[in-house]
Amino acid sequence: MKVVSVNIGTAVPSDFGLSALDKRPVQGRHPVTEFGIEGDEQADNDHGGVYYPVYAYAREDLDRWGRELDRRYENGSFGENVTLSGVDIALNMLLGQFWRLGEVRFEVMGPRIPSPAFLTTVGVGLEAFLDAARPGVYLRPILGHPADVAHGGVEAGDDVEILWTPQEHITIGESWTACLGDAETLRRILELPGHSPAWDALAEHTIGAATPQP
Repeated sequence: MKVVSVNIGTAVPSDFGLSALDKRPVQGRHPVTEFGIEGDEQADNDHGGVYYPVYAYAREDLDRWGRELDRRYENGSFGENVTLSGVDIALNMLLGQFWRLGEVRFEVMGPRIPSPAFLTTVGVGLEAFLDAARPGVYLRPILGHPADVAHGGVEAGDDVEILWTPQEHITIGESWTACLGDAETLRRILELPGHSPAWDALAEHTIGAATPQP
């Protein structure tokens, strides 16, 4: 499992307001802060902050979309900060799991919910994106661990490895079903320590509670 590319972008005016979805590959090692890849700007309210600062997508999934839509997707085309290879994000990444990308450890937070700006930028219809269940994943940097490199960064070619897996196994693919209304899986997610407040907000909207049900 490898980092294929590190991608950053600048917020610019678009038909949907400010957008920083146009991410371009950058050379060298880029430091990571609690708010994401240094030099990257974020304009989407659903992408950023301390819970969702880094978005990752698989090179293999970009290639699948390319074959299905007969077009070429370059690294960063889906607005991802990190393009990965050798990992099936939907099947192999678990909520709450710790992964190391290069010199930085990250916590797996959840899948991306596509906005109209995102779908227009990548050229994929909403129904197709929902049915494909290849949403990519948001990661939260875990900084300051004694075993980590101080002020560590990520660059193309870095190894990717799993550091720790929680007892409760909820894949990104399963969490995607929760985003689409699977109340049982959503209740399981609410049991995970340290889950993003976005899951509580979704629970209040879909099942009327932000706490696990008996």
